[in-house]
Amino acid sequence: EKASLNLYSRLWDAKQQIEEDEKEKGYKYEFLYLLIDEGETGFHPKWQKEYLKRLIDFVKVAFKDKKVQIILG
Repeated sequence: EKASLNLYSRLWDAKQQIEEDEKEKGYKYEFLYLLIDEGETGFHPKWQKEYLKRLIDFVKVAFKDKKVQIILG
């Protein structure tokens, strides 16, 4: 649970930082690249199986106005 919360809270924090940056600079980012290395490490085996679907679902909600490319390592 802690590993999952850590991953999604970091993504949410990145979302907020992007929004602040957009307000300050007056333009919107159209594309985002998420580079995630071993994001599922520390997850329960069942959660590891669901990791990619949950990650995509979260990104769709958090970054709904962006085109996001997820690169997993």
